[in-house]
Amino acid sequence: MSEPGPQPQTPQPNDQAPRMLAAGLAIILLALGQMILLALPDGTVAGVCITLAGGVVFLAFALREPPARLSGFFARARLSFRGVCLFISILLTLIAAFFTVAYEIRDRLDYTPIVLIWLSGVATLIVGFTTGRTFAVRTWLKENRWELLIVALITLGAALLRFIELGNLPRVIDGDEGLIGQFVVAAKGNPLANPWSLFANIGGVYRHSIGLALKVLGQPPYALRLLPAMGGTLAIPALYVLARHLAGRRVAVYAAILLAVAHAHVHFSRTTAVTYTQSTLFAALEVYFFISGLSKRDPLRLAIGGVLLAVHFNTYLGAQILIAFFLVYTLIAAVVARPLLRGAWRTYSVFWLSFIIASLPQFTFILRHPDEFVTRLNQGGTFESTWLIDEMARTGASAMQILFERVMHAFLSLNHYPALDFYGAFIPMIDVITATLFTLGLLYALWHTRDYRYLLLNGWFWSLTIAIGVFSLPPNSDSYRMLMTFPAVMIMAAMGLELIGKALTAAARNPHLAEIGLAVLILMTIMLYNTRAYYVDFLQQCRFGGDSRTRFASYLGKYLGTLDRETTVYLLSNEGQRYGTHPSVDFLSKSLPVHNVDGPVTDIQPDINTAIIAIESRADELRQWTRNYPGGKLRQEFDCGNLMLLAYWLP
Repeated sequence: MSEPGPQPQTPQPNDQAPRMLAAGLAIILLALGQMILLALPDGTVAGVCITLAGGVVFLAFALREPPARLSGFFARARLSFRGVCLFISILLTLIAAFFTVAYEIRDRLDYTPIVLIWLSGVATLIVGFTTGRTFAVRTWLKENRWELLIVALITLGAALLRFIELGNLPRVIDGDEGLIGQFVVAAKGNPLANPWSLFANIGGVYRHSIGLALKVLGQPPYALRLLPAMGGTLAIPALYVLARHLAGRRVAVYAAILLAVAHAHVHFSRTTAVTYTQSTLFAALEVYFFISGLSKRDPLRLAIGGVLLAVHFNTYLGAQILIAFFLVYTLIAAVVARPLLRGAWRTYSVFWLSFIIASLPQFTFILRHPDEFVTRLNQGGTFESTWLIDEMARTGASAMQILFERVMHAFLSLNHYPALDFYGAFIPMIDVITATLFTLGLLYALWHTRDYRYLLLNGWFWSLTIAIGVFSLPPNSDSYRMLMTFPAVMIMAAMGLELIGKALTAAARNPHLAEIGLAVLILMTIMLYNTRAYYVDFLQQCRFGGDSRTRFASYLGKYLGTLDRETTVYLLSNEGQRYGTHPSVDFLSKSLPVHNVDGPVTDIQPDINTAIIAIESRADELRQWTRNYPGGKLRQEFDCGNLMLLAYWLP
């Protein structure tokens, strides 16, 4: 799939720069004046004056040819279209950052105007790097229609695996899913109304996107899981584009199929509990725009990559590892792969400039709330707790040995340890066939490390693996955190498949056809294995959720969601199973109150519209009680053949 490239175009005349700058400044002044009037009660005079100044500048300079002296000044200053756009972009994002703080201080909740100003700044930044190029979109689509069709079919297949029965499979909403859902619904005040805020390192962009889905669709489980499913699906074409740039079309097709059918990626695309799924989308795009922009000396690609990194930075903490990786990769590539960066430093700086400009509102929140930025690290960090010291005392091993074992544990979470945490599978994150292909591709990439493409794959994979092993706890969480490595893993596995195909079909009468046939056979086997592993061996065994209490809470919440808001609800509970332990109940029931009854059911004096629910161990007690109160409706909920709850509703 050939990429639409820049075509030469007539440069922007210098005498248009003053008018562009005047128009941009005038619009900024007008918007700034209106924002001051909206956000600052004591800013009426300033708001009116700035608005009038913007109007005067626009009428005086933006609608007519600039004076000769002014044109001469800008000609001598060599002010370009790109320079004007960059200047305006910085002003707009600075205004967005300022009013983000002002809104939070003034406790204003509608951040929509600020988001629009930020979007305008980001769009202006990207437009500034489109100067001097045209895109022959129609020709490009015609030339690549078959390749686009293949990618579309793979993406459609991935979407089916991720969206079919999304609200019902997995059957339960686990604790963290419920916590995120309930928090999105309940947290409406500042600072969390701020779209650049953080909650347990989950960014405002992601939270507000989930909130929008819940507002539009209500609060069924599929609405809560919509964003992960979308991110997991879009990760497939994103990976294809990256793999194609690094290793060619065939490897790109293999990698896209491998990710599309990977059982762990399918699972984590169907639950909100683990946000690393979004990293498989954003990271693939960021790495693509970074490396393609650098290798092609294309500042537009680098600008887009920097903006995407800023959005990822406001989604989850996978972006923090990528930031470190990009910096370290640049330093190593400057020594190992010199041609990549020779004469490209000015273009390279566009990536970081775009990231900084697009992240200005995010930085203001982090400066005001530094504890939120390091929440996850403080909760599960190796060096923020006494875990390392305790392990040294318990095992007698050195710190270096323990940390090395942690890195190896993270690595082996891909192909050795079962993926239990937030999953419940008895198999590792990748199947044995994909693991074999990945191992071969990894060794091949290590052998060709001096090539900037393989240096990138090695650095990407090992930076994530080392960061997870060295800095994160507990070890059993390594499996789902290693989900971030999936784009690099699948590209390496696809490379391994191509290498095996070439080696085994070299003597065939038609090597090309034989290689394709072998690849289809292997990929079909992987697809069948992963699909069965997830949809049959896992989903049908009721293992998701971790424990019976979590699964009970989900069934309880779903049943409560069928009742109207005026229903009085009692739960025959015990110390282990009761209302109030899992936020999933409140999310699914929209916070319908429930009264725990640890004593005998005879303590309940039912009124009209009353529901009495019993846990499994107290179901017989409720059945006996219903004989004294006929006319109600009895309902049983089973979990893989086991009674989960018994409910009796009296109208």
